[in-house]
Amino acid sequence: MFGIILDADLRVVPNENYTLERVVVPCDQYVATLIRKTEQASDIALVYGRLRLTQEKFLTEGIINLFHRVPSKGTLVTCLTDPKQAELKRLVFRGTAGSDYGKQLRWEAEAHLDAVISGSAFERNALLYEPVALFQNRRRDSTDILMECFVTSGQFEPFLGELRRIVPRNQADLMNVTVRPRYRLDVTVCR
Repeated sequence: MFGIILDADLRVVPNENYTLERVVVPCDQYVATLIRKTEQASDIALVYGRLRLTQEKFLTEGIINLFHRVPSKGTLVTCLTDPKQAELKRLVFRGTAGSDYGKQLRWEAEAHLDAVISGSAFERNALLYEPVALFQNRRRDSTDILMECFVTSGQFEPFLGELRRIVPRNQADLMNVTVRPRYRLDVTVCR
């Protein structure tokens, strides 16, 4: 599919301070936990999750990242620079290609070490400024494919069940699964 955007209306929102709450959950409790954490919370500005890709626990655990607004006085103006630890993030991400050890390392880093390394305080502009080029595949002998799957909350776990069966059978190498609210899954496959 190919399309050309001729016109777009953009709504600019102010920069904000956030604190990060990270929750590790079994995938069969992912949707219920996400709803419980976000349904009545008026201070949550951004949510995304990651799913575990290691062979041993393939798509059975997830991380929910909840960014809570922190009230600030005045307008935040920040000079955007390269993301913190950009080369380390690239190395860890690219290290997942074809490597269960790399996938385990990334899972442990995101689930347990990232808060220590990156902290838990962020500005919206800096958080959303990670360029895709940071993670791009620079090799000529392989191709990364990004797929977006839109899944309803009631179909989230059955969909993951099918992925658990189909992906290993077809020897696909998932490098990333990001879950965004309204249950869109962004899946990166290395070929």
